[in-house]
Amino acid sequence: SEEDKRTKTEKSSKKKKNKKKAKKKKKR
Repeated sequence: SEEDKRTKTEKSSKKKKNKKKAKKKKKR
């Protein structure tokens, strides 16, 4: 379960990063 939580947080953080990147690209 602990590892599962870690994977979930990592995935969500990656998604957030991707969203930020997409926003930057859109602005440009």
